[in-house]
Amino acid sequence: MKYRVGCSAVKASIDCGDCYQEGLSVTVQFGLGFGQDQDVYTVGEYAKRSEDLGFTHITVADINNLANEATVLMTLATMATDRIRIGHGVTNPATMHSGAIANAMASIRELGGDRAFIGIGAGGPYGQFLHRGVKMQTLRNSIAFMREYSAGRDGQLEDGGWHSEWIRNSSRYNGSHVPCWVAVAGPKTCQIAGEVGDGVLSIGMDPVLQQWRKDQVAVGSKKAGRNEHEVEFYIRTQLYIAESKSAAKRELEPYAATCTYELYQILRRDTPEVNDLCERLEKHHPGLLEEFRMIFDNYDPYWTERIGGPQTKFVTQRVIDFFLANGSSEDICEQIAALEPVGVTGISSVLFSIEKDFEMMQRIADEIMVNFR
Repeated sequence: MKYRVGCSAVKASIDCGDCYQEGLSVTVQFGLGFGQDQDVYTVGEYAKRSEDLGFTHITVADINNLANEATVLMTLATMATDRIRIGHGVTNPATMHSGAIANAMASIRELGGDRAFIGIGAGGPYGQFLHRGVKMQTLRNSIAFMREYSAGRDGQLEDGGWHSEWIRNSSRYNGSHVPCWVAVAGPKTCQIAGEVGDGVLSIGMDPVLQQWRKDQVAVGSKKAGRNEHEVEFYIRTQLYIAESKSAAKRELEPYAATCTYELYQILRRDTPEVNDLCERLEKHHPGLLEEFRMIFDNYDPYWTERIGGPQTKFVTQRVIDFFLANGSSEDICEQIAALEPVGVTGISSVLFSIEKDFEMMQRIADEIMVNFR
């Protein structure tokens, strides 16, 4: 179906000729993010169900203190599927050496037939062995290294240079790197993604925020002499179909709080780029930054993406709507279509804290995905 904001064709499940003729059609890929509830016993079933429903990628949470080991889960997911892309959601270059990450994902690529990607970010206190994220130069160097190393070429890091003999001797993968999708938040991670990344995972449904990030990715691409369109742009969010927004609120509060914590770390900084973002957000959402602050000040990392944490008490419906797509299927289609001017590759929807997750996966496929093909 071709769909646009306000189009009534979605209700009738028919193609909209007007949308197509006016160039307003939206074609979007959809993926899923697995969390703490997908473990070594169930991840294969979840991965297979995702593939059968038409999702194009899945990510596995790398949160050492809260969930099973991500590399093991990705291996099991790969063995249970044939087509779907599989990667982290996300890892970092502090809790595991960049060479170990690249070698693990190159091995999963070998196992699954070129479906693996590396989801990478700066890290932070989200159930990981970290109190703060790595420096931006470390993140950039890590991504550049992993692209070279996973292609069998010599990669350089601060502590030395290495290459993989087995990848270099591979007739299939020598010279071909494992794609790196960068979790972006502030201007530096966005620009790094533009310089050396293959894709972006950008949290939030707000077009103002996403346009600002897309512009920052373009800055990095221009700096590196790349075409910004080489970088796939995925919106990281949570799709939740319900009779009303209030009915969905309890299960959406945990992830909305995590999204807020990550973004507010950036908004506290005093730089020209961040000040520009704050001004844009305050103009379009007066008072929202104060709501973010209340969540940030009460955040407990051990309650990351879990129902009932202290941070969830401060999550308002406005905060949820800023980050997550919820309500009726038509409400959600409207939110997705509103991102068309930004130019997004796809939607990556997490399953965190959704109690009837298989049912929600099916409804997303039946009621949302069919409208964006």
